Amino acid sequence: MKKIITVFLCVLFSLMLFIPVNAETDEGLPRVVDNAGIFTETQFEDLTDRANTVAEKYDIEYLLITCDDLEGMSAQTYATEFPFNNGYCEYGEFEGVILFLSVDPYDKHYYTIAFNSYQNDFSDKVREKINDIIYDDMKSGDYYEGFKQHIKLVGQFYKNGKKLPLKYRIEWDNVWIALIVGAVVGAVVGGMRLSSCKKKMRVVAPVDAHQYLDGGSFNLRDKRTYYLYSTVTKTPRKESSGSSGGSSSGSSSSGSYSSSGRSL
Repeated sequence: MKKIITVFLCVLFSLMLFIPVNAETDEGLPRVVDNAGIFTETQFEDLTDRANTVAEKYDIEYLLITCDDLEGMSAQTYATEFPFNNGYCEYGEFEGVILFLSVDPYDKHYYTIAFNSYQNDFSDKVREKINDIIYDDMKSGDYYEGFKQHIKLVGQFYKNGKKLPLKYRIEWDNVWIALIVGAVVGAVVGGMRLSSCKKKMRVVAPVDAHQYLDGGSFNLRDKRTYYLYSTVTKTPRKESSGSSGGSSSGSSSSGSYSSSGRSL
């Protein structure tokens, strides 16, 4: 009997080694769902730890989902129906935020989606800013870095009192610092150059300009102007850095939502 129990425990322990450790929601469901199999085991565990930390610290329902088969639905429809279809909420009652990535070849998108009351926090402007920041990583296929950035920005958003992502404020601070430093350096270098030029100048006695004219040598009769050449310059309108899926609002089985996305 002891041998049977020992063998059973060994088999059970061996199986547990192959079960990924998930950060779980209040319903005991995984907070990170990698149905597309994008992440390595180490990356998966790191993302679940990060997502769980943010969700628990700021008391937010937060899901990160990847998918490679939309089952005939659009990426946005699949994402907005996911919480209800997979047992994360009762009908229309999901309260939280989702980062959804579809690598389905027919509809490659990622979306930041806020449900129900979280639409007030994650406005169109906030979702668009977050999507802009992670776009380069997502577009290049570095999804792990893009997901890490998303988690970080959601954490920063709440840490800073529900204000726009900290990264943008830091960038603008750096711009102002660069402008001030550049202006000071330019003024110093320009002043030194001007002083050097002044020292090389030779001052001559002032001369009346009329002394350089030859009287009667110039007589303007025809006052017409002829343009020999014309140049037309066309400047193309600047395109946005990413193909925006735009912001939209609607309702699903998971509840009312506001969504912002980018195509990949």
